[in-house]
Amino acid sequence: MNCESVREALVTGAPLSKPDHLDQCEGCRELAARLDAGWGDLNRGLGAWADGGDFDAAFARALKEAPANNGWHLERGFHVLLLAAMVLFALVLAVGSPWQNRQAEAPQVDWTDVEVHLDEVSAVPWNALSDVDWGDVADDMLADADLLEAEGAVDDEALRELLFLVWAQTGRAAENANNPRQPYYASVDGRTVNYYWYAAASLAYIDPSLMGMLTDADQKSSINFYFDGFLEEDRKPLFQPDE
Repeated sequence: MNCESVREALVTGAPLSKPDHLDQCEGCRELAARLDAGWGDLNRGLGAWADGGDFDAAFARALKEAPANNGWHLERGFHVLLLAAMVLFALVLAVGSPWQNRQAEAPQVDWTDVEVHLDEVSAVPWNALSDVDWGDVADDMLADADLLEAEGAVDDEALRELLFLVWAQTGRAAENANNPRQPYYASVDGRTVNYYWYAAASLAYIDPSLMGMLTDADQKSSINFYFDGFLEEDRKPLFQPDE
């Protein structure tokens, strides 16, 4: 079996009639090693795709690291590899990688119900409900706040404003309930505070413009009490602005 036949078999995947030829011919042995490495790179790219990773980046890196064409005898072998690469990239361009599609199809949270609930609670006068009812309102508002916190609203500028207002109304409802219970009241640095007004003031410490969103004078005064304490370094906010 001559070198030409061996190289043809290596490229097409046909079995070698004389496998010991590779032991005797350095050139054919090098071609076999490079083709194995190239197919390995392609398989790793496909593996990254199947596992939900960033296929585009993994495959591009695999091609970059694949052995370069080193002589005429590798030309057909790497032609096959590059053809496979072109087909795979064409598929990605046509339909997108599965991981990207899964991200694109991920449902976006609709905060309309929270915003409507916030507006409804904001419009209720302090003396329109009993203490017990205000306690129930505080519980409902806290559920909204928990949803926002779970979505990372403290660090998300797009949601921080909504979280600030929800915390402000949660604190107001707790205040109107006249029941200093946890988690609405807590000890911070040895002082009992309305925790969600304190939390709202802490958000305003990150973004002072949030204070301008408060329209209720009493509520604004209460939150500003904590906010001023942060500025005077008499109290420590729950959050720190990015450096």
